This record gives sequence, structure tokens and C-alpha cells, in this order.
Amino acid sequence: MKGNPPAAKTCHRCGYDLSGLPEDYRCPECGLRYDADTRSWRPSEPWIASVVMMGVAGYLGLHVLALRGGLVFLVSRAVIIVMLLVLAAISWRRHRKGILVAVHPEGVFVRDHFCEEFLDWASIEDLNVDIGAGPFFPRHRLHLRLTSGRRIPLTTFFLWSADKKAFASVFGLARQRHAAASGDAPR
Repeated sequence: MKGNPPAAKTCHRCGYDLSGLPEDYRCPECGLRYDADTRSWRPSEPWIASVVMMGVAGYLGLHVLALRGGLVFLVSRAVIIVMLLVLAAISWRRHRKGILVAVHPEGVFVRDHFCEEFLDWASIEDLNVDIGAGPFFPRHRLHLRLTSGRRIPLTTFFLWSADKKAFASVFGLARQRHAAASGDAPR
């Protein structure tokens, strides 16, 4: 992941070009609010998972296609072809939308491979950073704890601990700014 990138010139949610618009504004396409301090984190190499999945499917496919036999051969070939098409569709969707975590004036926007969710500041109770022992260095695990009691893990969105620390820092500053602007004390 790219740690603490500059403010976006495109909308984090829909990809609309925000060039020429004011720094504190809403996206004209989807309505997501942004400002000069809005930051997002995306995988730096989003295509790696797709290539690995396609490689594994191809490897398995070659072994199944090497089998000879009447009905078994045709059924296994059809299954492999369907599996490859599904993996290609998943890869295309991942590449098109992309996973990301964005901190903006109204809360946190989270999009993974399957869904996207906007969490406003009122629904977020806290950001938990758990530091555990790893084989070579400490592992930092992040998750958002919501007022509903639900926890949203964020660790999978970040590759390096420095990215997690940068996210925690930006999250804390954005939350404090929101609390100051709304007159609420931070929790």
C-alpha cells in the first residue's frame, strides 16, 4: 500500500475526475464529501492476487486436461473452463473497482473485493491497534470498532506496518477535526 498519499484528484468511491473543483466539496457524481486532508490507501500491486489465482487455476487445469477418458474428460474440461471464467471475472472486478480505505471529513469509506461501506464518524466508536509478536517483527492489527458492537478488520488493506501507523495517525487527526467542528468531545 502507498503510505499517506497526497490528496486525491479523483473520487475515492466512483473515480470521478475532481480536477478544478474546490478542495472542500462533494463529488458531483456520487456525493462523497472530500477535502484537502482526505487520504486513501490502495494496494500498490493489485494485480498480483489475480495473477496468482490465474496461475493456480491454469496449473490445475493442465493436470485435469491431461487426463484421458470419455465423459470424465468432458466434464472436467467444462468445470475447468467455468472456473477459469469465474476467476477472470473476479480478477476483472478487482482491477476495475479496487480495494481501498479512505479517511474523509464525514468518516471512513471501506471497499473490499465484495462490498463497499461508508462509516460515518458517529457510527465509529474507536480504531483498535493490536500489536502482536510476529516471526521477524511485530505485527500491527487494525480494526474499527463500531457503536453497534461490530468490528471491521482493516489489516488486510495494508502491507507494511508503516502504512498502518500512517492510517492510524490520519484517522486520529480527521476524527479530532470532526469532533472540534461538531462540538463533540472525542471518545
